[in-house]
Amino acid sequence: MLKAKRVFDDCVHPIEFYEFSNPHCAQMIIAWLPKEKILYEADMLDITSSGYIGKGGEDIALLGKIQELDLDVEKSFPRMVS
Repeated sequence: MLKAKRVFDDCVHPIEFYEFSNPHCAQMIIAWLPKEKILYEADMLDITSSGYIGKGGEDIALLGKIQELDLDVEKSFPRMVS
């Protein structure tokens, strides 16, 4: 469940921060750049070297949050695993 949202806006590149809990950690934050359609996250989305998204609880929670927030993600910067 979404707990908080903060927006920092310089009238050129707004950045939205969302806080939520997931199976990996009780408190995590993602950063969303809506104009660039870039999502920054840390340690929640595991992508294999072949490009597949993992099926762990944190992966499912993050993908669910992206859908809930209706974010049109074109690029993300997750932790990469092999």
